[in-house]
Amino acid sequence: MLNYGPSVASAMKNFRVAENHLCGNLKFHQNTPLWHNVNILIANRPLDFRPWASKGIRTVGDLFSDKGMLSFQDLCHFFGLSGSSFFFYFQVRSALKSHNVPLGAGFPIHPVIEWTKSSPTRRFVSTIYSKLSGQQRNLPVFNAWKRDFFIYRMKTYLETLY
Repeated sequence: MLNYGPSVASAMKNFRVAENHLCGNLKFHQNTPLWHNVNILIANRPLDFRPWASKGIRTVGDLFSDKGMLSFQDLCHFFGLSGSSFFFYFQVRSALKSHNVPLGAGFPIHPVIEWTKSSPTRRFVSTIYSKLSGQQRNLPVFNAWKRDFFIYRMKTYLETLY
């Protein structure tokens, strides 16, 4: 993130915080970028393969169908890839597998993408705000406070009763 400058790095950090708050740790989804992603590495380096990028493969979702990861033949058919990138296909497959990406199932759509499709453009920011303010995680400290408060309320109730 340091290469992007402080403004972009701050925006990315804030988006990650909001994302974790809204939908947990959704590390991989249909719109996860495939290129220059530090979560998908081959030989400890992010992926960058221009022949595939120039053919329109940009996200992890481009490699998958509803049934799982596409075969190399299907990728060649859909995107017009050459057969010389067969080895790279296995490298990508191995990199995804090493990060516990389920290769035999489809990917979920990111919740923010679903909201952009379902909400009108004029009210998109208020939709995001209501989602952020409406979702509250139940932290363990809240349970302790509720328990302590209940005991305190019970004591005061019993004291007023007797």
